[in-house]
Order: sequence, then C-alpha cells, then structure tokens
Amino acid sequence: MPKSHDKHLWLIELNAKAVSMPLYFFLCLILSACANQYNTATMECYSDNDCLSGQSCRSKKGGGSECRGSAISLARTSECQSESDCAYGQSCRSKKGGGTECRASSESKNYNPPKPPPPPPSSRDNAPQITSTGTSVMIAKDLFITNAHVINGCIKIDISGFEAKVKASDSENDLAILEASVNGRYAKLRSQRPMLGEQVVVAGYPLQSLLSGLNVTTGVISGLSGIKGDSRFLQITAPVQSGNSGGPLFDQSGNLAGIIVSKLDAIKIFKTYGDVPQNINFAINVNVLRSFLDAKFITYDIASNEKILSPQIIADKAKDSTFMVRCWE
Repeated sequence: MPKSHDKHLWLIELNAKAVSMPLYFFLCLILSACANQYNTATMECYSDNDCLSGQSCRSKKGGGSECRGSAISLARTSECQSESDCAYGQSCRSKKGGGTECRASSESKNYNPPKPPPPPPSSRDNAPQITSTGTSVMIAKDLFITNAHVINGCIKIDISGFEAKVKASDSENDLAILEASVNGRYAKLRSQRPMLGEQVVVAGYPLQSLLSGLNVTTGVISGLSGIKGDSRFLQITAPVQSGNSGGPLFDQSGNLAGIIVSKLDAIKIFKTYGDVPQNINFAINVNVLRSFLDAKFITYDIASNEKILSPQIIADKAKDSTFMVRCWE
C-alpha cells in the first residue's frame, strides 16, 4: 500500500482522535453508556450538574473549572439541614469549619429493612370442620328425628348436604327434631307396643370415614328395657356402629319401632366383668318418641299396615326415609 495512503489514514485517525472527545462526551450524555470509561476525562463546567456521573466540577489551574473524576464520588457529600436532604445510606453530620453535610453512614452496611408483618390467618383455618356424623329418619315434611347427642355442640348441621336447623331437642331422652328442605318418604310410627323376640331392621350410616352409603342390619328385640331396667329403651341384637345413632329401628312391617341410640362398651364391660358383650345394643322406644313429638305439637303418621314384609323390601323403603346427619364444629 503506498505511503501517501498510509499517511492519509494516519491523518484521518489523528483527526478522529482530535475531534472524537467532545463527540464522545455528547454521546455519553445522551446514552449514559460510556461514562465509567472516562471518569478521569475533563470538560468545562459551571456546576456538578454539568458533569457526568462520578465526576464533580472543580477549579483548574490557570482559571476556570472542569469536570474531574471523583475518587470519593460514591461517598460524595453535600450540605444538608436534616436526614431527609441526604441520599439513601447517608446521614446529615457536622463538618469541620462549621455547617453540616451528607456523609455515607457506616451503619448503612448493616442496615436491615424491617420485615413485613405476617399474613393474616387464612379463613380456612377458622372454618368449621366436620367432626362427626349420625343418622336421621324423616317423620313429616322437612322434619327429621335424630339423637340429641348427634347434634350437641354443632356450629352447623346438614342432612345429606342440605343445611338443617334444630327445631326441638330433649337431652334427657336423647331426642332431637331437625328441619331441612329434603325430599323423602315419611316413616310411619308403630301403633302397637314392641314385642319380645320380634324381627327388626336397622338402617343407618355407620363409620362413614371407612364405609359409604346406607347400611342395613337385622336382628330381634332381645329385651324390653335398657340398662338397669330403664323402660325408655329396647334391647336389640341387630349390629350397630358409630354413626348409627339417631337412625330408625323398623319392625317387620317397615314401621318405626324406635330410634337407635347406643351399644355397650365392650372394652369397659370386659375390664369390669371379664366378659365380652355380644349383640347388646339399644334403641329408644317408639312410645317415648311419640310423647316427645306430642309435647312439641309435631304431627306424624301412625301406621295402619301390619303386613309382614321381607327385610329386602324394608331396606328398599329405608333408602327414601333414612338420611345422614353431619355435624360441623
């Protein structure tokens, strides 16, 4: 390549170097992309506002002022009246010779922002939970019979998913009347006194955490009184479990002969008597139920049909009159 051409290129480069400095500063002011490369470069100024970030306006020899890179730009000071005049991480302090100035605070390195307050407890934490289940039997439009102990202490009650309200309760006889808008078939109350040895059918919803759906068992009336001769109760051999409470005891005609209430505690009986009780369960006599309904002025149907039905037919009818009760606490 000819030397004249080399010289020409050199001149262009020299000229570029000679004129590029102001242009470069101009571009940096617009784009703020290259200031850190020229912290030590200088340009005329009247105040710090005319200088790039990290520079300050200082007097120069021979007069005038110029922007110069500041070695302490990050800790740069300015006059202040209070902490609010200073940047984050600085504090307003006295300076030698009088006055005050903003200075970097040694405490700023150890500054820990306050922790936000903990979130409020979730509404789910305080929401009622299902604590127990039982059984009920429909005896009139929107009216259901169950045990008082089934709904005792409940914040909310539902019958097969429909909200229910307590219309009346008798804790002494362990009976309660619930009101809910649920469609079903009314169970008719037996008119005759129960007889020893007659066949019975129990319907209910036992052990719903383990089982599902309506459960039906059969047995006989094995006693006409409860513990220590309590005539309010009938003793039956039909198996019952937790969750059967409040459910119907049907006679062999499918009429309501009682309300399931309890069974013997096999563990306690064994510890006390050294024997395991078998098929000793209890129901509230229908006579007690009738007296309770009469006292509360509840209208109910009395059975007129004494025709003996098979357990299968009684179980099929029980599907429409027997409902699960859930207690929420």
